[in-house]
Amino acid sequence: LPLAATAALTAYVAGSADLSKHHQQTSVGSSPDPEGASGDTSSAQRRLDPATSVLALRVSGYLTEIHFEDGQMVKKGDLLFVIDPRPFEADLHQAEANLERDKAQVWRADLDLKRYADLAKKSFAPQQQLEQARAASLSATATGKADEAALAQAKLTDEFTHIVAPVSGRISSHMVSLGNLVVG
Repeated sequence: LPLAATAALTAYVAGSADLSKHHQQTSVGSSPDPEGASGDTSSAQRRLDPATSVLALRVSGYLTEIHFEDGQMVKKGDLLFVIDPRPFEADLHQAEANLERDKAQVWRADLDLKRYADLAKKSFAPQQQLEQARAASLSATATGKADEAALAQAKLTDEFTHIVAPVSGRISSHMVSLGNLVVG
């Protein structure tokens, strides 16, 4: 059964900038901050209710690693899960290869353009061949730019296989097991 959410991260904060975007409620009471999670010892006379952040996956795949224990305190940026990166790494290598291939085509098209421009100046090549060479050069350059964008997207997608804590706080139970298909 595919699971869309993998864990909830509950953070107890005392004025933390990390959770300024998340819903927070402040209540006055005599309870200290749970287990000193905020690191603010002056908060002994107030209690902050937890803000919850649910992890949203950006890629789908099989869960290969879990890097926390249920209920553990984590810091923003800590690695929590790894989704099998191999399919995304293959896409990344393919994007790199496509870029290299198309760089060679740009190089060849630019050489042809220079050659036909020189020949056209001396009236040894028809204008139509020069125009075709110019179009081929522009087309190859555009293909190279598209390959660069595809490579950047492949790198980003590969990075999404490593799920990190969006905020500091206490993480709930992981609700998924190694080998489960998680859907982003």
